[in-house]
Amino acid sequence: MPIVPGLGEDMQKNKKYWWIGGTVVVLGAILMGGWLLLDRQQQIKKTAQEPSIKNQDKPLQDGAVGKNNQRRYKISKQEQQSKQYVSSGNLTQPGQFSISPAGNRTELKLLQDLNGKMVVDQQAQYNLQQVKWQLNTPKTDEALRMAQMAFNSRDVQGDYQNLIIKYQIKNLSNHPLQMDGVKAVVLNQDYEANTLSGLDNDARLANQEIQPGAIQDSFVTVLIPHRLANQVQKVQVHFSQEAVVDFAIIPEEG
Repeated sequence: MPIVPGLGEDMQKNKKYWWIGGTVVVLGAILMGGWLLLDRQQQIKKTAQEPSIKNQDKPLQDGAVGKNNQRRYKISKQEQQSKQYVSSGNLTQPGQFSISPAGNRTELKLLQDLNGKMVVDQQAQYNLQQVKWQLNTPKTDEALRMAQMAFNSRDVQGDYQNLIIKYQIKNLSNHPLQMDGVKAVVLNQDYEANTLSGLDNDARLANQEIQPGAIQDSFVTVLIPHRLANQVQKVQVHFSQEAVVDFAIIPEEG
């Protein structure tokens, strides 16, 4: 077979070009992969640093564990310097107020001991401990939306009032109980707040069981309708069909 002049040289050159081209492609792929990995890591880091609203517990959960308390509302100097302002902890005296991270101003109107008033059903014993009457002023759109979400009610359009009723549950059965909390609360015998609207149960109850003989502290938050603002006198708490307990609101003297 005749030898074509220059053919060997061309083949060597082609091999060289293919090798260089292949190296460039491999290096490009490595660099691209590294850039994508770095970009992904930066996105993960950025997401982790951003405050998450979706993962927060429902608002108004007095004493709830695991809340995201990163402050988004800046409290004014005048509010901070008030003798009635409580920066952390519970409100214990009428007139004291606190401001939530989202900007809800809560003032304590009344604090009343319920002396462990008791009612039972087939599974549990319920003891009422305390009732708080609160005056709320949402200072931001976020605080207003959170209140509407908590009570599942669009009736909250501005200032509103609520009760927080603290109680204990004792498991009387011989097996663990998972409780939903309060079914309904009736105010002045003519307004009912229930789990569909106007009532916000302790979020912790859904995530734990009460063992036989054990006692669990809990609470329920009740929206007071505008027509009953400053006028609530009688409260009826429905834990179940069998367990219903009443108490009266005693106005503060002076």
